[in-house]
Amino acid sequence: PIDDAFSLFEIPGYMQRRDIIAGSMEDYLQDIPFCHKALQRGSGEPKTVGYVKYMYKVRRLQERGSNGGTGDEDPSDDSEGNFYIPGGRLNPFSSVMIESLRMPEQVGVRLYILQGVNLMPKDTNGLCDPYLLIEHGGKTFGSRDEYISKTIQPSFYKMFEFKAYVPGRTDITFTIMDWDKYTSDVLVGKASIDLEDRWYSSAWQKMMAEASQVMAVGE
Repeated sequence: PIDDAFSLFEIPGYMQRRDIIAGSMEDYLQDIPFCHKALQRGSGEPKTVGYVKYMYKVRRLQERGSNGGTGDEDPSDDSEGNFYIPGGRLNPFSSVMIESLRMPEQVGVRLYILQGVNLMPKDTNGLCDPYLLIEHGGKTFGSRDEYISKTIQPSFYKMFEFKAYVPGRTDITFTIMDWDKYTSDVLVGKASIDLEDRWYSSAWQKMMAEASQVMAVGE
């Protein structure tokens, strides 16, 4: 996804005939099936100490019958029910998704990092010397030796490839550091995505299917 910052530049060649998304992919998909809540500790200004990801199911209780039923859910009722996702949206593929959650699947992840736009300067010259670190599943990819000198508009053009399990440890963290020769390197910024949020999104699956069709036609 590309945000409004790219309006300052000519659209690069790799984005020709591609959709340009304003904001994050997660905002664009709008059918992410999981809720995310911060875990906090302390009073006053609580500190975030982690996050929990969950789903919840809402089912109509059995109506109280003339036989004096309690209104509890009928344990013999094997109907699918509905899974709701943030904002009250209904996930139409809940039965498929819930079944897949029971069976972890190994997937291949190919990650392309193209450019950094308007990075925060970290050096006295108003620039920085950025390099990439990618973290997933306890492994780190990238190297400080691959820093790009004196820029806040770096062209990385890097590809990282690894395997992951869904469901499982599917968070990917992107970190940009500022290389320094004589002092410790400084954090420029970081972000993360959750592969499960995309893998279990029907909109994402549709996009991938359409992309595969376009690639097949191109071949």
